Amino acid sequence: MLVQNKKKRSIKLIEFIQRAKFNILIRPYNLFSFLFLGKNYCNGRSYYPEKGKKKKVKIWIEQLIQTIKYGYPNEYYFSYGLDVKDKNERSTYLHYATFARIRDSLNMNIPSEVIILKDKFLFGMFTQYMGVTTPENIGISENTGIYDTRSKETIPTKIFLRNLHNDDLFIKPFDGQCGAGISHLIVSSDKFIINGESTSIEEVIRILESDRYILQRTVKQHEAIANLHPSSLNTLRLVTIRHQRTGKIDVFPSIIRIGTGKSFVDNTSKGGIAVGINLSNGNLNRHGFYKPEYGTKVDRHPDSLILFKDITIPYFDKCKEQAVRLHSVLPQIQSIGWDIAIGPDGPIFVEGNDRWEITGPQNCNGGLKNLFMEYLQK
Repeated sequence: MLVQNKKKRSIKLIEFIQRAKFNILIRPYNLFSFLFLGKNYCNGRSYYPEKGKKKKVKIWIEQLIQTIKYGYPNEYYFSYGLDVKDKNERSTYLHYATFARIRDSLNMNIPSEVIILKDKFLFGMFTQYMGVTTPENIGISENTGIYDTRSKETIPTKIFLRNLHNDDLFIKPFDGQCGAGISHLIVSSDKFIINGESTSIEEVIRILESDRYILQRTVKQHEAIANLHPSSLNTLRLVTIRHQRTGKIDVFPSIIRIGTGKSFVDNTSKGGIAVGINLSNGNLNRHGFYKPEYGTKVDRHPDSLILFKDITIPYFDKCKEQAVRLHSVLPQIQSIGWDIAIGPDGPIFVEGNDRWEITGPQNCNGGLKNLFMEYLQK
């Protein structure tokens, strides 16, 4: 108990120093920068052109107020539709700077629990122990070769790769996020294809020996989800959150991410689309949302042309039940964003994120400030 109290005091001291540094140095600098560069935050495309966009001077003033109040302009001003919403509607959206500060202060008190989410190998062992399905891990890259999880021995990387036959794998950094550093490897008749391009076994060896990676078999998706975009693993970002007073864990408004084009990942940072989910029945909302650099909102997938409103997530109740159960044995983490694929036989938990983002849920489900703050009441 004494050690835990010391940790909490240390965390509070660090938070105080960081906040002081932000208020004294970063906030004035950002405000000064906005006065000269603020027009860059006022020229976005409207996600709701049918409602009539505000004049640029009004948008500039509102972004200036956001910078004064929060220290940053609102990067998601247009995707939230703030360019067409009045003051009351705008007040329902939680600014990302405030959200990130609260999320991190509540989620990072006990690093030993957070590491279960950050380390993909530990996460696989954790979920397996809890009776929850995850992608099959077949190898771990090491300096001396590949640890084969099937034979339980380390073998040279070249031999490991030569032993693969007609395999479809993902090579993932142990602690990567947002699809960064992931490679898709297909092995067929001694031919190696990385991210859709033929390559040599020497190049695959170079990739595997450049860092610590985990090799996972590609997940087979449920037909209803695969049909949206077959070449990417389309996953739910299902958020669970613990009430500070009661300790009860609930499912927070969530989304599904869907890949587009030739992408093999569904991340919106790579051009994917996020669509809100009706938590009561698993039906998708009418519209999906791109990040601003890729587009605005659409009512159907640009490649498959499937209308989002016609899709219901299979096994959605089971997804919610298992996510809450996993969160219940991580009592020191206040909120978790679970990435869940839907297989033919049920949910497959790909990873858990302590540093999940509220941007997607707010884009797709509307302002969530009041609901998020309710869970913080003691």
